[in-house]
Amino acid sequence: MTGVGRPAGGGTKGGTHHGAIHEMGHRKMQTVKRRLLNLLTVVSLSLFVMVVVLWVRSYWQRDHIGWGFWGHDAHVPESQERWFAGIEGCSGVLAMGALREREGDPAPGPLVRTAVGFFWNDHGWPLNMFIVAAYDSAGFAFLWLNYDPTPGHLGHRGVAICVPIWFAAMISAALPLAWIGRRHRSMRRQRRQTLRLCESCGYDMRATPDRCPECGEYVEN
Repeated sequence: MTGVGRPAGGGTKGGTHHGAIHEMGHRKMQTVKRRLLNLLTVVSLSLFVMVVVLWVRSYWQRDHIGWGFWGHDAHVPESQERWFAGIEGCSGVLAMGALREREGDPAPGPLVRTAVGFFWNDHGWPLNMFIVAAYDSAGFAFLWLNYDPTPGHLGHRGVAICVPIWFAAMISAALPLAWIGRRHRSMRRQRRQTLRLCESCGYDMRATPDRCPECGEYVEN
């Protein structure tokens, strides 16, 4: 009994169609990755510029930005309290942390907030005490404070990570430098392909288009 077979070439056409769809999806994914990487590179480059400006300014200007509030006890106005969480740059060191500053006895009543919100270079927040402590370790430090107020002295509780600003600049420059390197290699490869040179060593391959006689690199058709 003779069976009915598939039309000749049907499997090949199906495989070709599936391969084309797979290739199209792969190209779209590569495009998305490339655009995402370009966006991250732009953000990293912008961050690098800001860090460099902060680095230069830090030697004559303390810069800080973050969230905080002042407050005092509703019944005892002398019992004041301040909170701050943010970033501060001073004298070439960057501090990132949070700090609670308190004076007087623990507040027995509700806390009245006299100022709250985001602050930028306002009111001289005391993250600088972390930066001063980081000088003894070349600017690298993980610090914390935990002591209660005493008569004539403020109490502090907080934690901060300190790094030299030049170190933060190096980290933020990593993606832009990698992008420049990839761009340079891509332009060099295109130039060598145009001039029919070996992509690996730059040897003239016009006489031997399939394989470089200098380094042995094969050319894929």
